[in-house]
Amino acid sequence: MPFLARMPAAARARLLAMGEEEDVPAGTLLMRRGELSGDIYLLQSGRLEVIDPRCTPPLVLDVIDAGELVGELGFVDAAPRSATVRARGACRCMLWRRDSLQRALLADPVLASAFWQSLTEAAADRVRRLSDTVRLGQSAPLQGEAPPEARELAQDLRAAWARAEGEDAPGPVLQAALARVVRTLGSVGDADAGEAIGEALRSEVGDLLRRARTGTLLLDHGGAGPPPAAVLTHLRQAEPLGDGTLGVALDAALRGLPTLVGLAAPIPAPDPGAVVLSLGRAGAARETLELALGDPRPGLQDASEVVLDAVIEGLPDRLLLALLVRLRGQLPGGAVLRLHASGPAADAGLLDHLLGWPMVRRPAEALGELFVAAGFQGVSAAVASGARVDLRGVVPESA
Repeated sequence: MPFLARMPAAARARLLAMGEEEDVPAGTLLMRRGELSGDIYLLQSGRLEVIDPRCTPPLVLDVIDAGELVGELGFVDAAPRSATVRARGACRCMLWRRDSLQRALLADPVLASAFWQSLTEAAADRVRRLSDTVRLGQSAPLQGEAPPEARELAQDLRAAWARAEGEDAPGPVLQAALARVVRTLGSVGDADAGEAIGEALRSEVGDLLRRARTGTLLLDHGGAGPPPAAVLTHLRQAEPLGDGTLGVALDAALRGLPTLVGLAAPIPAPDPGAVVLSLGRAGAARETLELALGDPRPGLQDASEVVLDAVIEGLPDRLLLALLVRLRGQLPGGAVLRLHASGPAADAGLLDHLLGWPMVRRPAEALGELFVAAGFQGVSAAVASGARVDLRGVVPESA
């Protein structure tokens, strides 16, 4: 849905009255990577390209259509632009200067509420489609002959399934076949190539993957934003589930992947006064994104602890840092922030490209640096079960 269409008519008219219309000739650079600017644009007509100018020729990361915002993250945190934006053809844009728009929002709470709600929804759509480190652009639909790696893996998986049907203990056979998928997708260095292999393989063996409860939940979800709460609920229950003996065995093999082992491990019990945002609760990932974009959350000022449980894997670094800064600013001195997230693992390609669960994965050291940059003290980081990374930081008493 276009950004303006999300807003009530009165707020939309007020916002448009404050904007400046600009005609942008084809080839014009609307934004440059690394520049400091928090201005925000709405593309009214034409198309824009988000490009990485460090490549020769420049790599097109995304294409912006009419009705979409450009520069919203810079408006939120005033950080340097992370990419260059170029007019693919003649365009017309509406421009809002960061300082003047911020003053207007502070002076008009009704407009501010409508604006931030629309911005949150637009950013959520953008994160679903594109994150700076998970997918640098949507790959084109698979055309022509399937990649040879996909054909070989599909044949291997179906042969393994046939062998497993004659085994009293089919688990090892399916685990070995899954391990080959992990190795193949993990060795593909190009994201588009990995996506093409995963898409072709999914079309060939999706029926087998759906025999496992984990496969059904993720494939039915289709990769549109964070997976449903049912995924984490299933992983944290005691027994694998599936269609028949082989379905249960495949579910057990999938749950044995390092990332899913980490997600399945229970987290330490939170304090009685804690605020918990967990993927296991419907809407928690969206609430986390809204908080990162500046939407205040009631109750934080009195919380002794905040727990973020598997809800930051869709956030680029800039939004994660913005989230940490806002939590540090809203929590009382001495409050604890605990973070449980998925770190780097060999199964990333399988989850990203085959099962449709792309994640931003960060090692413990990188997350610790973000905690420190946000102003937390006493930061500790460790790799827990599987690929899970656990972080802990304390809000300074003077915060």
